[in-house]
Amino acid sequence: ESYARRLDSLRRLIGRMADELAADYRFDAALSEKLRRDLPETGMACGGCLVTAARRGIALIPRSENAENAERCIGRVLGRGRVERVDDVTPTWQAAAFAPAPSLGVIYACASKPKDGNIVSGDGYSVTGTGSRAVISLCDGSGSGRGASRLTQTALSLIENEYRAGFDAGECVDSVNSFLASRPGEEFGAMDVVSVDLETGEADVIKAGSPPTLVFRGDTVTVIGGSSLPVGALETASYSLDRRRLEAGDYIIMATDGVTDVLRDLPAAAAAALGPN
Repeated sequence: ESYARRLDSLRRLIGRMADELAADYRFDAALSEKLRRDLPETGMACGGCLVTAARRGIALIPRSENAENAERCIGRVLGRGRVERVDDVTPTWQAAAFAPAPSLGVIYACASKPKDGNIVSGDGYSVTGTGSRAVISLCDGSGSGRGASRLTQTALSLIENEYRAGFDAGECVDSVNSFLASRPGEEFGAMDVVSVDLETGEADVIKAGSPPTLVFRGDTVTVIGGSSLPVGALETASYSLDRRRLEAGDYIIMATDGVTDVLRDLPAAAAAALGPN
């Protein structure tokens, strides 16, 4: 069954790739000329550019420029945007690929402490983004110390790589489950994944054996519970999926059981830490 689920995920991925290839990426001559003409007025040379009607494109800029400055200068001409990648193309020029900035952004922070007697923590986190989507993941590998840390980092790396390849968050968790379930011995991990569309605010909250996730909006807190089984415990992944729309100013609190074992009333502790909104 796990192989069938994997093949179905590949089928959906190939379908999405086909849709992207079929999209109309014709370049807008007027916008391309505007950027070529006006970019030097911001203080940045332009060796050529192509821009679509959706204001996605590529511009040749000097190799001495960094992505942050390129983003600022291109934004002054075309409106707020982001530089997705910069690649060297000649000894003097680099290509900056850019796109409109999403409506929302993510600011995150993490705190952790190893279990007493251990140098490293068996818990870990990952934050990755591609295009207009961001994925935040927590993993609590079975055991403690270095062994649990290696398991956690492997699971998080799988999540990141699968996501960058184009799979959605649920399919990423399925892959981690298949990997852990196929290994000798009993290896499993509690996982907490939040995948957010930064254009619409639509979010998938995926939970597998992890403590509740908290969503704060003003004075209101929503507690999202989930599956009691961690990934790797069964051949087929067992996790819960909660879909909701996030708004600017929302706070999301994700924690492993090392926190909730100490803070028995996590919502109250988090509310006190955040203070009045």
